[in-house]
Amino acid sequence: PQPMAVLLSTALGEIVVDLFADAPEAPIAACFVRLCAHKFYDGCLFYNVQPRCLAQTGDPTGTGSGGRAPPAPKEKKKPDDLRRTPDGRFVLWEPPSGLKRRKHDAAGLLSIACVGKVGGGLGELGAYGSQFFFTLRGDDLTHLDEGLHCVVGEVAEGLDVLEKLGALYLDDTGRPWQDARVRSSHVLDDPWGVAAEALPEAADESAEEETTGGVIAPPAAETIGARVPYGAKPLDDSLGDPEERARLEADKKAKSQAQVLEMIGDLPHADVEVPKNEIFIAKLNKVTEDRDLEIIFSRFGKIQSCDVVRDWKTGDSLNFAFIAFEDERAAVEAYKKMNNVLIDDSRVKVDFSQSVAKIWSRYTLQYKKGAKSRDQRLQAAQQRRAAAVEDEAAAPGHYGPSRSSAEKAPVAAPPSERGDRSSSRDLPRREDSRRHYDDRGPSSSHQSHRRRRREDDDDSDRDERRRRGRPPDEFGRDHRRDDRRDDRARYDRGGRRR
Repeated sequence: PQPMAVLLSTALGEIVVDLFADAPEAPIAACFVRLCAHKFYDGCLFYNVQPRCLAQTGDPTGTGSGGRAPPAPKEKKKPDDLRRTPDGRFVLWEPPSGLKRRKHDAAGLLSIACVGKVGGGLGELGAYGSQFFFTLRGDDLTHLDEGLHCVVGEVAEGLDVLEKLGALYLDDTGRPWQDARVRSSHVLDDPWGVAAEALPEAADESAEEETTGGVIAPPAAETIGARVPYGAKPLDDSLGDPEERARLEADKKAKSQAQVLEMIGDLPHADVEVPKNEIFIAKLNKVTEDRDLEIIFSRFGKIQSCDVVRDWKTGDSLNFAFIAFEDERAAVEAYKKMNNVLIDDSRVKVDFSQSVAKIWSRYTLQYKKGAKSRDQRLQAAQQRRAAAVEDEAAAPGHYGPSRSSAEKAPVAAPPSERGDRSSSRDLPRREDSRRHYDDRGPSSSHQSHRRRRREDDDDSDRDERRRRGRPPDEFGRDHRRDDRRDDRARYDRGGRRR
């Protein structure tokens, strides 16, 4: 048999098809070769993919209703010299008498789609254009035989490409979500010489191969919307520079992490940036003060702020600090020259600050009315610390200076020497109509006040009995039963004196 083959280059790979040149379907195969030779299929979309069945293309419009057969050859004896429809768009063919059509009984067959039966009835005369499909399985394809589709060849190389086509994700109409197209077509063997003739009308509908980063341009006649091209490179990969791709990937990851921190409340907003003129100092000695660090680091440039982080309650140093310079270059020089340097017998670590606490405080402190500033809290902590040192110096056995007599706290004068002549027994009394209770019973201050009043009255009554000649009994007891009885008679249930 005479060899006849074509090569179809697609976005998924290359397919080599051997055509049946000696079969009854040779005239339709010759029409297919002419269309391939004149680049009619370049850019055509695989618009109809049925998994485990077929993958169809050959329509420049991408809708399934377009396409056409090649025009009539100039030489009448060419194998593709067939009858045509009145408009000349499609060719008409049926198998010679006594011969049967080749059946769809294997995977990888190339079949020209029949657009309709001519004449009706049981006749096998069909109309054929440019649309074709590949079979993806070899059994249960009798419906394709009944549709008068014409098998013209089989895939010699590229069955793996057909498997990739069948595995694409599809929409409800069978169109892949990724546009898989025919990149180009080439005629490998043409025993009849049908590819040598010009095809001007078909060339007008074809699309020249245009690639942009591996993307196949669609035909000019395509009327459907384009989708993501199969094999299109991402933006990061199209840049070509590995360093640039790594930088973009790091920026993308950092932005994603910042959005997560914003959602959990650790950042005021995802686009916040750390100050580049601020450095972080760790492993400080507890005796190192803010002023000490400011003097040490001022050699690199003017310092805006120097803060040793302290415990909010005790004021003790937490062994790390932040220093902000006016110039970013000063922070860089401080990082280069002060890392692993001894400060107060402690080898410190210096790095660039990643803290946004000062920026975050602008968003939080504005909602806290009357909140003390950090300087005020530190000043109060220092005052408490100084008072504790002073009290410790005044304690017995301390070798430091003791508090002078002039600094001692004044002692209150006795009641007899007060100008108001008030006595300790002249305690304030509440109105009898009031009962001072809360959810825990009588208040503690009211109970202590009532207890003092009762003790004073008991002392005066005991002195009165002694004056009347009622001494204690022989056991030293002081007629307490009678006193309690007298007390009950003298006080009511509320503890008030009758």
